[in-house]
Amino acid sequence: MIGIFLGIFLQACDIDGKCNGKIFIQENKEKIEKVKKDFEWLKKRQKDVSQFRNLIPEQNVIKQVKERYEHLTKFNKDLIKQFEFALLTKEGQERIWKAFFKKDLPKEKNQKVIFYLFSRSVPLQTLRSVFKSAEKLKGYRFYGVLRGIDERTISYLASIESFKKGKITVKINPLIFEKAGTSVVPAFVLAECRENFGILRTKNCILKAVLYGDVSLEFALKKFKEVEKQ
Repeated sequence: MIGIFLGIFLQACDIDGKCNGKIFIQENKEKIEKVKKDFEWLKKRQKDVSQFRNLIPEQNVIKQVKERYEHLTKFNKDLIKQFEFALLTKEGQERIWKAFFKKDLPKEKNQKVIFYLFSRSVPLQTLRSVFKSAEKLKGYRFYGVLRGIDERTISYLASIESFKKGKITVKINPLIFEKAGTSVVPAFVLAECRENFGILRTKNCILKAVLYGDVSLEFALKKFKEVEKQ
């Protein structure tokens, strides 16, 4: 039986518990120092995950998604293998789309889009107001757009009810900032984008106008409609 005391010495004992003396070993200072440094690093990296709880979808949203795509659970490897080369043809793409989404493939079309460029420097009240108005927007797709994201931005977004409930989509897309030629926020961008497979490819969007400043979505729409009439 061997007992270890603080990693400094070993005490050798027989099976009956009788000890035959102490066998000292040299303390490994380098390893102990490394463990200490690792522990301090982990303490600094410790995160309070409670602040991110608001980003978890609500139960009713999860239930809706499960019900909508329940048929996908019936797909097996053999069925999926049948789709292996189908993507190479338009007919095959339509067949896959219908199998997955239970509806016909959306036709390609131009879609009017409003991108709202922002960062966490934009006051929360402004962002809440714009997103709330966007929930009722008709005739345009609306997306919030960030150049990048960090932990503080995640907390910032988590306090926006429209985003938390999945009513507004926020894209992380520096390309839109580049296409608009701006680093100033907030800014509304009017664009026309090609929709393919129900997906907007922002790299193919044509930008029509950019409006800077802390203004309402209603004001931006009024100005954009003036541009569209020209």
